[in-house]
Amino acid sequence: MRYVKVLLLAVFFFLSLVFLFQNQTVLNQKLTLQFNLLAIPNMTSIELPFYYLILASFLAGCCITLVLLLWDRMRLSARILNQTWRISNLESENKKLIDSMEKLAAIEEEERPGLFARIKAQYIEAREGRNRKLLGEQAAAEAKADAMPASSYEEPAK
Repeated sequence: MRYVKVLLLAVFFFLSLVFLFQNQTVLNQKLTLQFNLLAIPNMTSIELPFYYLILASFLAGCCITLVLLLWDRMRLSARILNQTWRISNLESENKKLIDSMEKLAAIEEEERPGLFARIKAQYIEAREGRNRKLLGEQAAAEAKADAMPASSYEEPAK
């Protein structure tokens, strides 16, 4: 797959160079850009060759794409970090429960109901804590959705 990408890039650059050499006279024409707003005086640029505008537009598009890709990458990395932290917490809780169950199996039958009740209470407390946290995150997401402008908010599909 890597070789196919390199081949396609080489073909793209070859065709771009052919385009530039075949259209040198057109691309060397001078252009002046104008910016007219109601309350601001008219602004004009210096005369620029047409190829300069094409290259500047291409560079600006590359920079914007790079920023968007980096933003997405950072968001996904943060999400992975959060999920890794959650997994480690769940594994720690699982280990505590296994240790508690081993203690329960090791003690005499008369003492098991009391220990079992304590283990169950700890488990229920941990589960409710997770549920409260999830409900808090959902409430924050709903509040964020309520704060969106009406034009960008979409009704959920039923």
